[in-house]
Amino acid sequence: MVTHTTVNKQLRDINTKVGLSRRAAVRELSNVLYADETILHCVFGAYQGGRAVIVATNKRLIILDKKLLFLNLEDIRYHAVTDIQFSNGILRSSLTITSGIVKTEIRSVSIAKLRALCGYVQEQVFAARGDSARIDSAEYRLVTRAKASRLSGRVLLRKAATHTVV
Repeated sequence: MVTHTTVNKQLRDINTKVGLSRRAAVRELSNVLYADETILHCVFGAYQGGRAVIVATNKRLIILDKKLLFLNLEDIRYHAVTDIQFSNGILRSSLTITSGIVKTEIRSVSIAKLRALCGYVQEQVFAARGDSARIDSAEYRLVTRAKASRLSGRVLLRKAATHTVV
């Protein structure tokens, strides 16, 4: 189990600000995360009629919707993901993850963060399967976090070079 302080530090390290309405979900993360897990991406968005926190760690994808009287938690291992789709609109984007016969859709106004999370999950899925699948040059990647944070909240994207994930 991880402490609240550790979770908050990991979220600060990836430039994620937690508002009042999201604190309960972030508090619950300390009960869900393993001691050797690190939060690498975090997006707040809509999920099954509610608001949820979507966290990509070095081991799995966690979708957590914490309300006053209930908790909805999805734990998706990277090797179990069969399909991932990202769609981008003018004001919001959506990410659809298929794991077996279960289809999960997440909608968010944090387009750049959701796109980065999608790219990370794709890489982890390929690595977990040992696929030599190609990620084509149309995929976008975040410029280093340090450079992005210096640009006062704006996130720059650049095209990634074509490469093979081993």
